[in-house]
Amino acid sequence: MDKIIVVVFFTFLSLSASAADNIFSACKAVKMLCSYNERFDLANRLSKTGKRIIPVSTNPYIHEENIEGTAFIGRPLQNEILARNIVKNKKLFVHGYVPDESLKKWVQVP
Repeated sequence: MDKIIVVVFFTFLSLSASAADNIFSACKAVKMLCSYNERFDLANRLSKTGKRIIPVSTNPYIHEENIEGTAFIGRPLQNEILARNIVKNKKLFVHGYVPDESLKKWVQVP
């Protein structure tokens, strides 16, 4: 009888308590899911409209400024920045999502 071995890898990014509270509270306030994919999607969609809310310097794996897409990888500092931006632009969210036409109205905060 052949044996099948399945190996599953999980990656957990640690968040400081305050970073976790801030991003979860911000997402909850706008009814946005707070999964990594949702946060990445928002940062990536914004970067494609010229709103680079996540500085490249916050990602230790990128060594050049001119990248396509976002530098977001879910680090605590990046979540803090994203939380501040979500709170500032909460009026743009419709059912937890920012429509494409509203992305242009996004006010970027550091």
